[in-house]
Order: sequence, then C-alpha cells, then structure tokens
Amino acid sequence: MEPAPNHAFLIRILTPLWLISQIVGCSQQAAPASSQATSAAASAQAAAQAATPAQSGATASKIDKPLQAQLMALIFGTKYRSASGDALATLPDINERQKMEEYVLTPESWHALPDGGIAMVANAQLPSADGPSHGQPGLLNVYLLRKNGEQWQVQKRFENLAELGSNGVFGEVEWLNLAPGKPGFLVHHGWTGQGQTISGFSVFALGQDQVQALTPQGINDHTDNDGDCLEDTDQCWNLDGKWRLDQARNNAPYQDIIIDYQGEQSTRAAPGSGNSAASTSVARNTVKVSGHARYGFDGKQYRLIEGKAMSEGPLN
Repeated sequence: MEPAPNHAFLIRILTPLWLISQIVGCSQQAAPASSQATSAAASAQAAAQAATPAQSGATASKIDKPLQAQLMALIFGTKYRSASGDALATLPDINERQKMEEYVLTPESWHALPDGGIAMVANAQLPSADGPSHGQPGLLNVYLLRKNGEQWQVQKRFENLAELGSNGVFGEVEWLNLAPGKPGFLVHHGWTGQGQTISGFSVFALGQDQVQALTPQGINDHTDNDGDCLEDTDQCWNLDGKWRLDQARNNAPYQDIIIDYQGEQSTRAAPGSGNSAASTSVARNTVKVSGHARYGFDGKQYRLIEGKAMSEGPLN
C-alpha cells in the first residue's frame, strides 16, 4: 500500500506557479497568477491532513478544485474557462493525427512525480449542445509539467491518447508505482447496454518523455447481466473483482496485476423442475463462483499468464 499524495510537497513546488504570470511551454501563454492562490494552498494543506492511503497499492484521484484550476490555467492559458472549470482547445484527432478539432477538456486528476514534476490527466470530448452519446468514449489526455529555472513549463503534451469509457467520459484515475521508481496510473472505465454491464481499467506507464499504454485491450474487473436476467433467461451472472499488484514473475520490469473475483452464475433449469406442478415460475440453478486472473508484463504489454479472465459473459 502506498501513501496518499504528498500535498505538502505539492504546496512547496507549486507555490512558484502562483507567483509567476507566465509559463513557457509548447508556445502556450499561461494566464496571470490567480488572486486565490492563498486559498488554493490552504485547501491543499487541508487535503494533506485528511488524506488516507487508498486500497490496492494505489492512490485514488484527489479533487482539489482551486489547485486544479491553477494547473489548468498553466496548461491551457487563455483557453481555460474558469467559469465552467474546463478548457476549449484544439487537439489532433485520435485516428487522423493531422486533423485538428476543438475539444472540451475537463480535469480529472493530478499527481506529484518522483522526479519533482507534475502529471495532469484530463478528459476530452467534442463540444455538443446535446451532450455526448451513450456510445461515445472519453478521450485521455496527459500533461507533464516541470520546472525550468524559476518558471514552470509544460514539458510534454500527450493528447487524445486513448478512447475509454462511455457517455463522453472515463472513470476514476488511480496513481501507482508499477515498480520502484516507475510511476504509472490506471483509468477505470466501462459501459452498460442491453441489460449488461462490463467495467475494468487500463494501465499506463509514465516515463520522462512518454506515456506508454500497457493494457491495450483493458483488464475487466466486473461483469453482469442483471438488467437482462429474467425468468426465462438462459444464463445470468454477476461477478465482481478487486485488483492488486504482486511481485513480478520472470524478472519482468513491472509488477504483476492480479484480479481476485467472486460472484454468482445461474442457468435456467429444465422444464418441469419447478417447486410444484402448478408453479408458473422458472426454476434456476445458481452456483457461487470465484477465481483469479494474473497478468504479467511481457516487455510490450500485460498479458494473462494464469487463471481465467473476466469477459462480457459468465465464466466457462
């Protein structure tokens, strides 16, 4: 288990952000330092006092709105909209990188890195008066900030890296150490459709100048068809898992990821197997299930190396 974010450290390294009026980074001019810097620092101090370690060896997203506003203004400059707390910026299309479009970016999480930098994760979606559709994913964006002399700059912009989630958003961001001195983060995401729900997460490694996707297909940690489990449904299931890190096998550079899961599965019983001949209900055979799935890093990505992975249906 890792400690919660060191907010006191963030206050120390971010104080110069509120004292400068400009930031040099990717030709973006930052907005002037906010007059609410003192209250932002006080908010971060309070968060540090209340912080508790998160489960699964990771640090969950911490939402400190004044501090997030400062970071967003530094990253997007005049494109940041303080009234709505988001930015309207031009980004490359996720599939056609030469095509540029306007996106609305919403801050999701920030984290202090071991090398003294800061990482910021934001969700992007195309602006729409009707809002995003159910099938529209959120777009992952990562920004790395580091100090250059007395000023901070956006060192790297990793924009529209991945499509995750539904309804134009992805879920919670958790920060973790994939190995000693190797920071990373995971993004929770999922969808519900036609009575079925599937959710999981994707893992990313944070390097000096890169963000590497380690689970291109994602890892599932929940599946059910509760919304479509009727009396005459052939199969019903509800499986829920918890993830954890474990020592890597085969000298892999990153720790293994393990999903421990449990739940129930049921099948429709044969006709005439109800409680009585007059019964109109359909009997079901229900069993408890449990298991685990272990994923190891093979040099390019995480792959299943032990157990059974959770899928969009029941375990076979």
